[in-house]
Amino acid sequence: MDDHERDRLLARLRGGSTLGAEMAERVEIDGTTVNLKSLLFELHGLDTVPEPEHERIEELLGHLRRERISRRQQIAEGDISVEEGEELVAEVIGIDRAINALGRLDARGYEETARESRIESHKQWLGLVKQLR
Repeated sequence: MDDHERDRLLARLRGGSTLGAEMAERVEIDGTTVNLKSLLFELHGLDTVPEPEHERIEELLGHLRRERISRRQQIAEGDISVEEGEELVAEVIGIDRAINALGRLDARGYEETARESRIESHKQWLGLVKQLR
């Protein structure tokens, strides 16, 4: 991959937007596959997130952040093809989406968190529409 392509891929990550992006369904952390969508679905039925789950989520968030950094570093410094770089960008954006979703889970429970997530997403879309005018 040449420097121009590398810069283009990194610029996509600098934008920081997960708008319209799919959350990573699964991510491999230290050789273990974590099913993120399954975890969020599991927490969906709870009125509040129990303390042991809170600790598990915080630990998972730390792992996801490290994986995000690792993948970004591979794009910036790795000897990879453009196709591999594109895959890594998609993974980073999916991980960002998962971090956002998991980071919003707290004692208020999933329903409130999901509502706030929808509101935030709508605000992002409105902001984008206003910019395009």
